[in-house]
Amino acid sequence: MAGLSYVLFATAVFGAAIPVPNGDFLSPTDVGTVGGGLIGTPVNNQAIGSGPWHGSTAGVLGLLLPPSMNISTTGGFGGNGSATISGIANVGILLGVVDNGALFSQTLSNTYQANTTYTLTADVFTGSLLSANALATAGVGIGLANVTGSGIGSLIADTTTTNPVLVSLTLLSGNVYQLSLQFTTGALAPTGNIGVDLFDLPNGLVSASLFQTVKFSNVTLDAATAGAATPEPATFLLAGMVLLGCGVIKRRALLKSIAGE
Repeated sequence: MAGLSYVLFATAVFGAAIPVPNGDFLSPTDVGTVGGGLIGTPVNNQAIGSGPWHGSTAGVLGLLLPPSMNISTTGGFGGNGSATISGIANVGILLGVVDNGALFSQTLSNTYQANTTYTLTADVFTGSLLSANALATAGVGIGLANVTGSGIGSLIADTTTTNPVLVSLTLLSGNVYQLSLQFTTGALAPTGNIGVDLFDLPNGLVSASLFQTVKFSNVTLDAATAGAATPEPATFLLAGMVLLGCGVIKRRALLKSIAGE
């Protein structure tokens, strides 16, 4: 019975957190700004401060109006720091509208495991009321990348293109939301290291559709064996009855021992 109770409660353990270095943006060594200005050279995977976060920018028509990327130990929800992309804009040209964009990224030491569900979350703030669809339309989101060498790797799942069922947006306070992405590997996991991306990458959007400033904070990543199910209340009740029964049997045995039976 004790073994049964162990099995019942073991199913309640679903996974573990994967550390995201400076996911709260409180490290003073990661403070800094890249990009910005009227005309500038695009930044490609440049460390902000001493890292681990890196920044990449794309200007309008290559060089014009590269966005500014800043990491600060203040400005995040719950007293934490923040990573901010600002200066998102677009320029109308003969063939249409061209936007700029930016991406925060870092590569974790962990690799992807087979048959595992990864849940990436980050707080997001644009200064306005949000919906998951509005963020996706504007090109704002979070994602998981597969990094097989140096660089930012390639996105394998992100909140702007993933099935909406696997994306959630929860209001935390005021205009601050928690954005969540779920990604499950199959029998063959991606071969590279896990990459985490936070981005504002509009594509041919008019100004009314853009979020010109986006702030991210509190980045976390969890992993769990795919297919693990949450125990039903009846399962917890049965487990409790098993433990209670074990306690009764043990108490009776102790009484008999005292009585000399």
